[in-house]
Amino acid sequence: MRKIRLILTAIIGVFVVLVGVVGVSTWVGYNHAAELDESATSSRTAIGIAMQNRYEKMMALANALQNLEQHVEEQLGKITAARTAYVTALNNKDVESMSETEDTLESEFMALQVIIEDNPDTYVATSAYISYMNEISATTNMVTTARILYNDAVEQFNKNLRAFPNNLILSMFGFERLTYYEAPEHTAGVVLLE
Repeated sequence: MRKIRLILTAIIGVFVVLVGVVGVSTWVGYNHAAELDESATSSRTAIGIAMQNRYEKMMALANALQNLEQHVEEQLGKITAARTAYVTALNNKDVESMSETEDTLESEFMALQVIIEDNPDTYVATSAYISYMNEISATTNMVTTARILYNDAVEQFNKNLRAFPNNLILSMFGFERLTYYEAPEHTAGVVLLE
């Protein structure tokens, strides 16, 4: 009888330890995944902030330019529409739409730059233009950095999600792989020299 009690106690002890190990592993895995998910969310928000900053610089440039012609005003309307679509995608946490609308925003801004460069006597001579273009260049670098940081955070989250035993445990809590931020199509593989 004593031997059976000893065996039963050992089995219960092993079971309790096993449940404890699984419980602690689940707790630690969940908390780490939640932390990485928040980091990715924060990084995605940083992209939106950098895009907002760049948009404000573009609008300040537009306001600094004098004697705006009709086609420049139309271009600014397209930039504003693209920016509105970007903000909507950002608020909906739709990374794919963010990338698409950013592509539109970039191409419309490039078209504005072409208009300005085709009329250098009217626009480029202003010191405000040069100053704002430098600020826009700096904010473009901020956007690029924010994208890189977001993709790094997504990579860390996705690696954690795929690692064993997290791949078994975290799916029960609804964690899913995050989407990387893709470069806008017209800028993919393009190297700009200044």
